Amino acid sequence: MTTRKQLTLHLDDSTARALDHEAKLRGLTLSRAANDALKRVLIHDRADAIADTIKARLDQLDQRDLARGRELAIQRETLLAFVRV
Repeated sequence: MTTRKQLTLHLDDSTARALDHEAKLRGLTLSRAANDALKRVLIHDRADAIADTIKARLDQLDQRDLARGRELAIQRETLLAFVRV
């Protein structure tokens, strides 16, 4: 069972109109539209920031892997040159 907390919000006119418009467009109650908007901002944006961090770290790992591949190719060529001589 989902527990809910009741809040009283005091919104400025432009925010209230935007929320009312969003609720009507999506066929939701004002409470549900406000909940969805807050969830998008507070939870999903944080998830996007985490995803961006993970992407940056994966890019760093990919760069390291490419550097190791180049280094391994140089070592292999060096060893082959030594064996030939």
